[in-house]
Amino acid sequence: MKRKLPKRMISMFVCLLVCSIPLFGIQLSASAADGTCGDLSYTHLADGTIEITDCNESAVSVEIPAEIDGIAVTSIASMAFQDCISLTSVSIPDGVTNIGNEAFSKCSKLAAISIPNGVTKIKDKAFYCCSSLETIILSENIESIGENAFRGCKKMENITIPNNTTDIGSSAFSYCTNLTDITLPVGISKIKNGTFSNCSSLTNIVFPNTITSIEYFAFNSCSNLTNIVLPNSITSIGYSAFNSCNNLKKINIPYGVSKIEGCTFSNCYNLTEISIPGSVKSIGDKAFYNCEKLTDVYYGGRN
Repeated sequence: MKRKLPKRMISMFVCLLVCSIPLFGIQLSASAADGTCGDLSYTHLADGTIEITDCNESAVSVEIPAEIDGIAVTSIASMAFQDCISLTSVSIPDGVTNIGNEAFSKCSKLAAISIPNGVTKIKDKAFYCCSSLETIILSENIESIGENAFRGCKKMENITIPNNTTDIGSSAFSYCTNLTDITLPVGISKIKNGTFSNCSSLTNIVFPNTITSIEYFAFNSCSNLTNIVLPNSITSIGYSAFNSCNNLKKINIPYGVSKIEGCTFSNCYNLTEISIPGSVKSIGDKAFYNCEKLTDVYYGGRN
């Protein structure tokens, strides 16, 4: 269920408000700004454009109009399509520049989405648990992807992150269990907490030379990662960053990293070789716990 007041309750509230006005001598009438268009509800924004605020939860296919009564549609409100569990397709017009938090979260049958060029941010949980979402076309103008934005999109096999993107939020792609490879854009400086955790099909990731830190649990339980090349720009690798990467076979820690945090490579059962630069001065608890096949450890000089 959406976390919104039922329309009947809203109407009753407006009615009570209007009916009570004569007691205070104020002239006010129920707003004519809100309306419906097919399965959609909308409201007028302060800038004179329209925002889609709600959708019939039984809707199957929705085409958001570019205009309603001659007025441009520019925004999709937070949670507007949340829990529309029958929705399989939605068309977003080019004029839309904002898609709110959780706008399409838990649309479990939504299979494809194309983001218009005017949208610059994929906000928090925008497509959270869209478990059937397989095809995602992001605008080249996307600058940031919010926390948990695509978490639990289990059918997504690949996604092209635009070169303009400079920020990817925590857990943005966690539990995307069919995601096989990813290329990070040059503007990214951090892989945040849990960004790709539990991406169990991820086999390849390309890091730009702008990455300086990999935060905790970033690749936790990416069980199909085999070989990764970390750029020398990295100076920090967080707690459990590669924990339970069962098929990781070898790793070179970049020079500049000063500490291997606790559990960083724990449960990497197939890890056989690691190169640790002289810059590393401490190794945390259980950093290599259950790395039963680790036989070749090189310290200093190989980076």
